[in-house]
Amino acid sequence: MVSAVHLIFCSTIQCTSLECLELAGEVIPEKTTGIEDQTSNFRKVWKTKAVHLLSVFILIYVGVEVTIGGLLIVKLNRVGC
Repeated sequence: MVSAVHLIFCSTIQCTSLECLELAGEVIPEKTTGIEDQTSNFRKVWKTKAVHLLSVFILIYVGVEVTIGGLLIVKLNRVGC
């Protein structure tokens, strides 16, 4: 209900999205303009062990899923379903 009222209010005033968020009471964090900050954060994420473990898990999971699906299709085609 509150978001609907806020949407109607912001669409009639013609304010920017950041101004509307400030009117709603949201805290707007300061933007970093340096590309080096973004790349360093990206590198920090890729250096974590959890990202590597999850990527290996997803690779194996998708590989097994595609293999089982392919084998089922081949088997069902041989049976004649």
